[in-house]
Amino acid sequence: MYEAELEVAVKLVSLLRAPLEELSRRDRSLASQMRRATCTLAINLNEARHRRGKEREALFREAAESVAEAHTVLYLAETFGHLTVEITQPARELLNQELVMLSSLTDASGH
Repeated sequence: MYEAELEVAVKLVSLLRAPLEELSRRDRSLASQMRRATCTLAINLNEARHRRGKEREALFREAAESVAEAHTVLYLAETFGHLTVEITQPARELLNQELVMLSSLTDASGH
């Protein structure tokens, strides 16, 4: 249950390895924020597999917040000139995919 969402999150972490190395050289704080956001995303999705009801829904919401945070970090990295759009675009696409999946999960929870 929720394997696809977790798989996308882990794929995102893998995809961001090289860009995060570059970002770390230019802005350690921003790179750290991205690592925390993507790790939190994966951890919350894994934990949601073992929860029910409102606890599960809260974890899905927190995961969606982590997706939004990761989007913002990428936007800031581009704005500061640390990363190019060409480098960040594949990650943005995965983040968008994850957000669609999370939206369907929170919608399906009855709220």
